[in-house]
Amino acid sequence: MNEVVKYHNDMNSVAFRGFGKVELDLFFAICSKMRDEGKNEVEFTFHQIRSLSQFKKTSKEAFVNKLKSTYQKLL
Repeated sequence: MNEVVKYHNDMNSVAFRGFGKVELDLFFAICSKMRDEGKNEVEFTFHQIRSLSQFKKTSKEAFVNKLKSTYQKLL
């Protein structure tokens, strides 16, 4: 299911240079769930984050590589 992710206008000022489509999908999927939790700590299983991002490729290795690249770009 596709979910609309709403965010504050300040997010438009963030430069997501170098982020690919899948990396942005991962980022906004995580943001969406974190927003719903407020100030609570959020923990995701591998399968939850894969499902949230709607990652289509079947290779676990390809998904792990995208997670790693997203993480590096967020630092």
